[in-house]
Amino acid sequence: MDNIIRRQIQVKANLNGVKILLAEDERLDILIAQKILTNLGAEVEVVKTGWMAVEKVKTEEFDIILMDYIMPIMNGLEATKSIREFNNTIPILFVTSDLSQVIRSDFAGLNISEIIYKPFDPEFLYQTIWKILSKLTNK
Repeated sequence: MDNIIRRQIQVKANLNGVKILLAEDERLDILIAQKILTNLGAEVEVVKTGWMAVEKVKTEEFDIILMDYIMPIMNGLEATKSIREFNNTIPILFVTSDLSQVIRSDFAGLNISEIIYKPFDPEFLYQTIWKILSKLTNK
């Protein structure tokens, strides 16, 4: 898998030093996302519920969040609303496997940076994260 990911991503820069919170409850999706992101040098912390994501963001600093839409206890939409009550600047990439789950009007006013569809496309995931972080550092 490592070689496939390295071949798919023509990296101009890497994600060294980038701290990512991955809020995801599906084991396979966690493994895939972690592998992609750690191969690019990112530090990845995983939580399996929206509630745990909210608690992590309250106590730790992250550069970006990958937020799954459907999770137990608190879904990604509810977690994002809660995070936005105390942090409106951290980029949040919404992650879903089903386009029909995503209703863009649900995201109005939540400051969602992007929607990423599963299965993860390593190149798109990298390019999206890099684009968002580049915008933040160029302000």
